[in-house]
Amino acid sequence: MGTTIDPSRCPYMKPHVLIVEDDFLQAANLAEVVQQDLDAQPLAVASVSEALKIIPDDIELAILDIEVMDGTSFPAARKLMQNDIPFIFVSANARASLPDDLKKVPFLSKPFVPGNLVRVSKALMPALARDHDFERKLQR
Repeated sequence: MGTTIDPSRCPYMKPHVLIVEDDFLQAANLAEVVQQDLDAQPLAVASVSEALKIIPDDIELAILDIEVMDGTSFPAARKLMQNDIPFIFVSANARASLPDDLKKVPFLSKPFVPGNLVRVSKALMPALARDHDFERKLQR
């Protein structure tokens, strides 16, 4: 297991956002929003088993589909909770399908509205809300 890095301690490092989504087009859409609108680094995986291998390594936020190629993402969600990592469900499943211990987690229905994802993400993870313009100018 690696070391978790606090992006607020290094202004040039982009926050990492884990995406657990097995549909390639959905994963690409989510990754684009993460990269473009949140100015964060997307880390996309297609299965719960892949996600469990990298949680909590350098993850500041996660976006989870409920049903992926190897089952539901609930084990990953619980591991995120254990590590105090905020996350959002983005799924075509009904919110009612969530187990009781996960019902309070933010939930967006597919097809998702990018602005809603950005708004919820920034509310959950203040590091995503910071302005990176200054850092971009320094890198030029």
